[in-house]
Amino acid sequence: MPRKSRDLRMSQTLSLIENYEKSNLSLDYRYKFLVDAIRRLQAGKTLTTRQRSWLDSLIEEGAPEIKRDNMLIEKIREAMELRGMEHRASVLRDFVNRLSCGRELSPKQTTFLSGMLKEADDIRERGPYEPTDSEKIRLSQCVMLGEGYSSMYWQTHPGTARALRAVREWIEGNSESIDEWSANKITSAMASKLRELNESPYASSGDLVWVKIEDTMITGVVSGTPEVCERGEIKYPVLTGSELLMLTKARLAKRKTR
Repeated sequence: MPRKSRDLRMSQTLSLIENYEKSNLSLDYRYKFLVDAIRRLQAGKTLTTRQRSWLDSLIEEGAPEIKRDNMLIEKIREAMELRGMEHRASVLRDFVNRLSCGRELSPKQTTFLSGMLKEADDIRERGPYEPTDSEKIRLSQCVMLGEGYSSMYWQTHPGTARALRAVREWIEGNSESIDEWSANKITSAMASKLRELNESPYASSGDLVWVKIEDTMITGVVSGTPEVCERGEIKYPVLTGSELLMLTKARLAKRKTR
């Protein structure tokens, strides 16, 4: 058998990689070897005798025929492209890759996938989620309140962090829509703060409160509704003498403390 030139081997490898990608086999172990081999060849490096032999055998065999449920894969792809399913796209893509490689799903994965496809069917039936005006206000408040959480909180709550990013992108006009899951996730996570801000403030306008200034307690009058400051904290406007202060409830008391 005549020795194969580097250029011919590179050309055949690139063609085979393209066929693997068309067959959605990018997670296949052989695909990963092909990508590594072409990178080495393009960089002018040589392959070992064993690597060269395996590469040539893969080229000879072509992209493998994988037994898979193409109808299910297509249904998942359709769900990925559906407006309102953006929050599920990454997970659905993982399922497509797994099924395309001929892998089977566990019972738990099958149940999870069925739930997401049912979610997509519901969106097709009633349309994508559209927040009401009051929900939009609360979502805007969530974005501001998000500044008050530590980086450690977001690291330990990745789902909530992902929901906040989606809400922020929508609020700032960088996304055309917001999915219901993200909206519900972030408003649920910040439910107590939203209640304090909108329904049950620690103190109401006109209330007399005690204000802690260093080690001294002085009286003040709440002069408005609570607001979210740039640091994501809920603060109350309190008039003390001739000075208006914006204070968190940690600085306030309804009774004088010793």
